[in-house]
Amino acid sequence: MRPQVNEAFRVAVGHFRRIFGDEKLLGRAAWTQDRPPRPAHWSAIFLYGVMRLAAGDRPNLAEEVRNLMEKEVAALPGPRQGRPYQ
Repeated sequence: MRPQVNEAFRVAVGHFRRIFGDEKLLGRAAWTQDRPPRPAHWSAIFLYGVMRLAAGDRPNLAEEVRNLMEKEVAALPGPRQGRPYQ
């Protein structure tokens, strides 16, 4: 993954968390099980839309955004919807 994609996601998710709060950010639960995955929750729709503007030429962008969202949710403290049980 290009460093620019990671940086664009970091900025977008930072704004999302400040505006809507950590509890609104979902991981895998925000995506369909289709191939390629499609955003199904408004948090995923928002972040995927922003990332399409930043890096719309990426062939696997949906999967990359889903994976980045999963990592972001996993790093948050406390229980979160969409986080695998540990």
